[in-house]
Amino acid sequence: MKVKVFSGVAVLTAVLLTLCQKSVDKEGALAKIGNDVVTQQAFDAFKKMQRLYPTGMEPAFPGKRSPITFLVETEVIYDKAKSSPSKREVESSLDWSWKKKFFPAQLYLTEMLDKNLGFSNEELESWYSEHKDQFQDTVTKYDTIKVDIATSVPDKDTDTAKTLSGTKDSLIARDSVMYRKFVEVKSQVAEKLFGETYQPTDDFIEQKKAERDSADTTELDKEQLARDYYYAMRNNLPDFFMKQYYRDKYGEEMPDSLSEWYGKGKPVTPQDIEMILMWLPEYQREDYRKDSSRIEYLAKWLLKWKLFSEKARQSGFAVKSDARTVVEWARKVDVVQHYVKNEMMPKAEEAISVDTMMARFAYYDDQSRVPETIDSGSYNSTLRLIKNRQIEMTLDKQIYQMRSNKDIEFLQPDFKDDKVKDPGNLLAQADSVRDSGQTKEAENLYKMLAASFPFADQGIKAFSELAKIQTEKEYYRQAIDNYRRFLLNTSDPEKRCNTFFMIGFIYDEYMSKPELAEAQYKWILKHMPDTSDCELADDAEFMALHLDEPMTSIEELGAEARRQGRIVEDAEPIDESAVEVIEEDATES
Repeated sequence: MKVKVFSGVAVLTAVLLTLCQKSVDKEGALAKIGNDVVTQQAFDAFKKMQRLYPTGMEPAFPGKRSPITFLVETEVIYDKAKSSPSKREVESSLDWSWKKKFFPAQLYLTEMLDKNLGFSNEELESWYSEHKDQFQDTVTKYDTIKVDIATSVPDKDTDTAKTLSGTKDSLIARDSVMYRKFVEVKSQVAEKLFGETYQPTDDFIEQKKAERDSADTTELDKEQLARDYYYAMRNNLPDFFMKQYYRDKYGEEMPDSLSEWYGKGKPVTPQDIEMILMWLPEYQREDYRKDSSRIEYLAKWLLKWKLFSEKARQSGFAVKSDARTVVEWARKVDVVQHYVKNEMMPKAEEAISVDTMMARFAYYDDQSRVPETIDSGSYNSTLRLIKNRQIEMTLDKQIYQMRSNKDIEFLQPDFKDDKVKDPGNLLAQADSVRDSGQTKEAENLYKMLAASFPFADQGIKAFSELAKIQTEKEYYRQAIDNYRRFLLNTSDPEKRCNTFFMIGFIYDEYMSKPELAEAQYKWILKHMPDTSDCELADDAEFMALHLDEPMTSIEELGAEARRQGRIVEDAEPIDESAVEVIEEDATES
């Protein structure tokens, strides 16, 4: 992950404030963690922190968690971590000292500089009130009035005219002055105040003169010059304000020479650079160290963060609730990341054991063949993926146990996770809808179990049940992967036997890979000789002898088996549904 500010200035949604509160209007509440309530404002601030977060996080946490689950589990883990060495180590680190500069600086850059051009809302509103006439419109309105009228009509009796009086509706126009609302013209106000505050530099004026025809000696139009200057500076606000704040802080123009402000004892030090390089992916660090232009680029950003952070503090922006909330979330996430990496992950790694034989078969799957010799690089890649999955499952189990000690309740249907549900009930529901023929709903429930409870017996069984559905849908690769994940997490002999058989059957009958099918059947014949532990052992032997043959006629296969000297029981009639019986037997695991 690269330092996100390098990609430019992102315009982010302004958030309100507050973390978790003891009591709050339920309309603004998303979740409860014990007695604490997570508000919408807290969630918005958390997402903003997550978008701004400048370094990579542990792959296992948050992993693929949704933002609301990440927030809830951050709070749950932090409650444990806050009394551990992790909290002290994070808060005393150089890394956190820079993040304390980074987050206020980034918020100030996006909320104050990019949106308000460096002015507070109060300053903009005050200027608007004093110059309201610049934002007025004249609106013509029409009022309906009654007008007296007199109409002359002939009188039949006297042969003379008589006058009748009455009224009629008439429209009268009047002009009314309307002022556009501040929120509608805020950006225009900021532009005008910017023009009053920051005058075009001499260099900029000379540049504009040079752009004109050499014969044109008239004075530059001041209003047009101010607009041109504004748009030129608007294109690179971070650099513009860095130079402004440097001048404010040090009383001189920012030097062009890097050595003036970068070096030992200078505003940005080599130690700072080394610290920030740790925020970049490891493969990028040496490129920066070898390239002086990249070091200068990075040093400038550090100087910006430092100056913007100081300005945020001096202006009071950093102590506003929304900014404080984002920084507080960042601190908690840092502590939790440290705790997960240094205390939870080692326990997870110690708790796992990977069956290398099962891993070897997963390697065959990845290679789509049974190689004569195993390539150590490819095999180690497969083994590493398996180990990481197992570690993540064990870590999830630790976090789930922490969650179980809290009373967690999600209060809005759009903000929830499935870990508050009972895995036993979910499995029973999934099995029920599967048995009633609602395959799609069953598949979704099994996926939910596999994703949320991979460490529980119900989640492990869900891998196998998913594989059966995926086989029916002809998603053979996905089915094999889920069968393999099931094998890696079960030691039950019969279930292992049946699962190996089903993988072999998929390879043989559906994917035309007899070599891989044979490897699965041979595992059964070698490791499950006792048919009491594996009802499909005889079937595996039979299938291994007839690899790559279509299962169109069981009678033909039986006759061929007899020709080969194998005993085929004829006590019971063999019909065309025998292959289905084999499949059904394999699913009873």
